[in-house]
Amino acid sequence: MPNDSEDVFRLLIDKMVGRYMGKNAKRGISYTWVPNHIQDTNGEIAPRAFLKCFAFAAEAMLNNENDISSLEGERILLPTRLQGAVEKVSIDRVNELTQEEYQWLKNLILLLNKKSMLMEKTEFLGYLSPENWPVEERGKLPGKSNIEILETLKTLGIVMETADERINIPEIYLHGFGLKRKGGIKRPKYLK
Repeated sequence: MPNDSEDVFRLLIDKMVGRYMGKNAKRGISYTWVPNHIQDTNGEIAPRAFLKCFAFAAEAMLNNENDISSLEGERILLPTRLQGAVEKVSIDRVNELTQEEYQWLKNLILLLNKKSMLMEKTEFLGYLSPENWPVEERGKLPGKSNIEILETLKTLGIVMETADERINIPEIYLHGFGLKRKGGIKRPKYLK
């Protein structure tokens, strides 16, 4: 069982998932893959999201007999199921935020639904305009302008601005906001 030793924890992940997320390091190293995909733009990882990623992957595998028979060696989780679980973790994490402290995000989720990341800053600022919120909800916004709202989203680790002034949203929030990312590998859907 893991303790404070990074080496022991790495060995645990290697035994559970295998060393790589595919046949080799090209798809990612398992030990760093999950944290890299569930951290916010501030590099923070919600412990609940980390644990749920593994729980959702295991749940999906239990619902699919082919997954169990395709396990190799000592593995107990398929990397593809972890990849699929990230989508559900994202939705779960955004639901936590909107039900707890940040209910004003619900309207932003509706505005961004089915849009693609990365997004030009001017386009993103258009979605953040307070006029896009119902009049009765504008007083609950974390700012009086789209720039102030953007700064709040940056502080919360939900968005980041790239060097070429585009807006990016990390994967922990991407799916929960109903967003897509251009390119990359297609993730398996989480089985309910």
